[in-house]
Amino acid sequence: HHAATLLHTMPQVTIAAIDGGCAGAGMGYAAACDFRFATPDARFSTAFLNVGVSGDMGLTWSLTRILGGARARELLFFPEKLTGQQARDLGFVTRLFAREALHDEVMVLAEQLCAREPFALRMMKANCLSAETLPIGEFIDIETARQLHCTSKPGFLGAIGRQSRSLRSPPQD
Repeated sequence: HHAATLLHTMPQVTIAAIDGGCAGAGMGYAAACDFRFATPDARFSTAFLNVGVSGDMGLTWSLTRILGGARARELLFFPEKLTGQQARDLGFVTRLFAREALHDEVMVLAEQLCAREPFALRMMKANCLSAETLPIGEFIDIETARQLHCTSKPGFLGAIGRQSRSLRSPPQD
């Protein structure tokens, strides 16, 4: 039952790719991930009340943070099946892809993340986790410390130069 906690809090970015049914605990695992990519044909349901249980895998916690309390309650207390498009419209699914393209598109996005500076990526995820629990004043102090830690790494100024040159370059056709 700690898998959802691990998915949510691990320093690495987590991705769920959903192209079928995603209900109950499976939806809890997906909700614990940083990103949820799906197909329009995917189906989502909290499902717990349909089988007479109150829920697990942190789905209530995650849904409340992803969708807000009122929408989370609606999905939990009235566990209807949602399509991938409906889940996207609610803000649960990050992006939709055609079934035949889902895994290739998710791999492209994962590769984009993997090409980023690993330490900065971990610090950004840590910032997101801290933002969930800390008051703004405490958060700003921690965010600033992480930013300073990132900018003090060897090679940082070289990365800034490469980025600014790529921003000035005209788009390639």
